[in-house]
Amino acid sequence: MVMGLWDDIRPLSAFVKFIIQIVITLLIIFFGDIQFTFFYSKAWAPLINVPLTLLWIVGLTNAMNFFDGMDGLATGMSIIISAFLGIISFQTHQPTLGWLSVAMMGSCIGFMPHNFRFGKSARIFLGDAGSTFLGFTLAGLAILGRWSDTSKFVSLTTPVLIFGVLIFDMVYITLSRIKNRQTNNIFELLAHAGKDHLHHRLLFLGFAHKEVVFIISIVSICLGVSALLIMNQRPTEAFLGIVQAIMILGLIVILMLKGRESISKKSI
Repeated sequence: MVMGLWDDIRPLSAFVKFIIQIVITLLIIFFGDIQFTFFYSKAWAPLINVPLTLLWIVGLTNAMNFFDGMDGLATGMSIIISAFLGIISFQTHQPTLGWLSVAMMGSCIGFMPHNFRFGKSARIFLGDAGSTFLGFTLAGLAILGRWSDTSKFVSLTTPVLIFGVLIFDMVYITLSRIKNRQTNNIFELLAHAGKDHLHHRLLFLGFAHKEVVFIISIVSICLGVSALLIMNQRPTEAFLGIVQAIMILGLIVILMLKGRESISKKSI
């Protein structure tokens, strides 16, 4: 949050922000023992767990920051993610994690009326201080949780579904920019303020700002419901839930491609 606040007052370079995010994440990994636990019984497990934890936390921190490009969007996403993390935490008998999620959700709900106003502009904004804090904290809560008692695959899949929209947008945009040679390295990717994110594509299709927020929120809720449905299922049923989520995201890909066509036409 301090790094984001500093960036809001006096912008930092993408390189500096990226290094700070990595250092902070390494601190919580090695001093807080907050990390994924794949293959935890193997001596070489940290070689997989630490990089995956870095990728998860730093990636979602920046994904939430990128999503803070429209009134109420990042805040609404945080409310939805916090809600599903909280629901599943209580259902899996993790009350501490559940109440932390409720606290995150409550703070965002209190912020929302000032950030998302019908017919009016927002009074206040998250800024980098707010959006990076939300992304970082929610990503950390997801790592802390034990999301299924039936299967490790389900436990892994559940947070991926809950954060599905953020993950999808980050992955899609990264691959698209690399393919189109818009960025040459990760620092250019983080610094690139393009108009090619999901919410931008929907805007170019003709949807109003508020409609875009509602559309993305509904998609995120659908993926969260999928996470609820598979949490007590066997891997086979969980796989079907993943297939359903992929089909939903497939529809989003079609919309994004149509949005890109609209961007190209306007550029011409």
